[in-house]
Amino acid sequence: MLSMLQIIDSTLFSCFLSKVEHVDGVAIDRLARNIYWTDTGTNRIEVSRLDGSARRVLVSGGGLDQPRGIELDPTRGWMYWSDWGKAAKIERAWMDGSHREIIVSEGLGWPNNLAVDAETNRVYWCDANKDVIESAAADGSDRRVLIDAVLPHPFGFTLLGDYIYWTDWQENTLQRARKDTGEDRTILAAHLENLMGVFASPTSPRPDWENACSRGDLNGGCSHLCLATPEGHRCTCPDGLHGGQVYELDADGETCVVPDAFLLYTREDAIGRMSLRPGAGEDSSAVLPVLGVREASALDFDRSDGRIYWSDIDAKTISRSHLNGTGAEAVVRHGLDFPDGLAVDWNAGNLYWTDMGLDRIEVCRTDGSSRRVLVWEDLVKPSSIAVNPADGVFYWSSWGEKPLIEQAALDGTHRKVFRDDVGRTNGLTIDFRTSRIYWTDLDRTDGVSISYSYLQPSLQATKAVIRSAPHPYGLTLFRNELYWADWKLGAVVRADKDTGAGEVVVRANVSRVMDILVYEDSLQIGSNDCKFGNGGCSDLCLFVRGEAKCACPSHFRLSEDGKRCLPPSDFVLFSQKNKISRVIGKVIVKEGGEHEESDEVPDLILPVQGTRDVQALSYDARRRLIYWVDQGSHWGRRSEETAAARFSIKRAFDNGTLLGRRLQGGPEREWFQPEDLEVDPVNRLLFWTNAGTGSIHITRLFDDEDKDSIGTIGGKSDKPEKLALHYHKR
Repeated sequence: MLSMLQIIDSTLFSCFLSKVEHVDGVAIDRLARNIYWTDTGTNRIEVSRLDGSARRVLVSGGGLDQPRGIELDPTRGWMYWSDWGKAAKIERAWMDGSHREIIVSEGLGWPNNLAVDAETNRVYWCDANKDVIESAAADGSDRRVLIDAVLPHPFGFTLLGDYIYWTDWQENTLQRARKDTGEDRTILAAHLENLMGVFASPTSPRPDWENACSRGDLNGGCSHLCLATPEGHRCTCPDGLHGGQVYELDADGETCVVPDAFLLYTREDAIGRMSLRPGAGEDSSAVLPVLGVREASALDFDRSDGRIYWSDIDAKTISRSHLNGTGAEAVVRHGLDFPDGLAVDWNAGNLYWTDMGLDRIEVCRTDGSSRRVLVWEDLVKPSSIAVNPADGVFYWSSWGEKPLIEQAALDGTHRKVFRDDVGRTNGLTIDFRTSRIYWTDLDRTDGVSISYSYLQPSLQATKAVIRSAPHPYGLTLFRNELYWADWKLGAVVRADKDTGAGEVVVRANVSRVMDILVYEDSLQIGSNDCKFGNGGCSDLCLFVRGEAKCACPSHFRLSEDGKRCLPPSDFVLFSQKNKISRVIGKVIVKEGGEHEESDEVPDLILPVQGTRDVQALSYDARRRLIYWVDQGSHWGRRSEETAAARFSIKRAFDNGTLLGRRLQGGPEREWFQPEDLEVDPVNRLLFWTNAGTGSIHITRLFDDEDKDSIGTIGGKSDKPEKLALHYHKR
């Protein structure tokens, strides 16, 4: 929490802000009555009114890494901040977050706090790594060293009149010196433990200091935030990313209004929000403060909890978070190659996706559990995907030699070709009000770029809507209008969904938008039996041909009650460097001992965490635990550790839950060099060969911990490597 009591012009202001992680720098615009702060936990710079209202993220991403101190020049409309990240730097931007630029990037270590001298238009800072205090002109030129001696660890820093003031962590002192020369250095107070920040303020601020937000008592005419810039003031709105209402700036440029809906988009390493209204401008747009995005592709949302979901083709993950960036997590992080398309079944709480690299279509619960491969045979480069929960059908585009749009029931059965007269299609979007499906076409030679077809088999003739779009890619719709991202124009465009008339640019200068969708609750309508109690299913509930159908994770099978899932009884485990996979045969044994042909995908990567360099595998069938020898543990990355410190024996359930490190090497355990292992599930023993001792070790298995060593077989003169165990004979 950020708490503040501040006296400004004889008025006591209080500010209490929650949902902050690690606030390092705070600055007050006393003219506009706003507070700015840096948060190294979220790597953002934010602003709000002094009472904590109208909160907005100003700077996020773009190399912002550990922002530290922050200072303002409200009369000129600039803010400055230091960054402690991998590439230490000092940056500045207009006080609305725009026109960001690096002013100092060389010769920095740990730039702590800084100060701005409005009279001379210079910026000052202290560096606790270089043990120096420096200054430069506001644009970074004319850099000067003021103090570089007897400066162990400067931290807090401020400026008033002709002097700079700073605290020193190591010397426990408060000192000052002249701002122009660094001379006349004086210790003002000593023996002050736990020194942190320092701030100097005049008792009577200069009456001629003002900006466009401070004139009169009208907040610059803005309904919410008035932010100073070098070109005057700018009205802007709270971004709604902290549990508040989502606003956008009205056409008058001053009033914040609540939109009926808004656009979300993915673009490179960012997920953003923009207004549906043409000409709304930057004030009605924001990059969502979601961390860890590397190359976002497909995007969808679930109105039940307000979360957004996206695929990342560089990180090879599928993730989710709230709009405010909280709760961000990768729900699918294993066994992905090129996750391209993504769609949420909001009734059943399931997540569907295509993998263009593995040529598969899969489904799981929205938390990533109960993962199942639906389509994998005769599938070439599946791309975009759209789900129709009400009818129990999903559609996808294939980018093979013969491009197609196909459809199947939500369990992958009843597969058939929907359209074969298309090129490589993308942006599949269902209009539930008219029972149409729209798409963009990247290959049509007749100029048709956006088309639709009715979902009913008797009305499936394709109709062209847009013929003039140079390179449409992502596509969505809202009420009677289509919205699409055009790569060649670098813009988001809108037109009538029936005729294509009224084409207008909604937002320019947004290149390489991968996906786009309208965020509106009323778009996700309807319900079915899967929506209530998951249809009584233990894992997946799939609405197929008018009824709820239970399904299991791949390789699992339904019990006789048709509700619960049972684990596979016969399979093979194998490892590939940092992956553990499972293979089943074409014939499976049912619960009653009967045999039947499997309709399952034969192999899949298990979601086992903590695998780095798997050398050997074994399995405890009683507890469904996988044991493995790993020669690439995290310890081994420390240069001072020996090779043995990299070795470990780990275990995890086959659903991916890591149960904890079984046995671990270390600096004092150079003898620990496991090569192979075997589990005795009947007698609850673990056998493993050890190249470091030339012996076979025997360890007792317990349900919670595996600690007790029973003994060893062999010694230094032996060199056991591989193991095989017949545990029915002792």
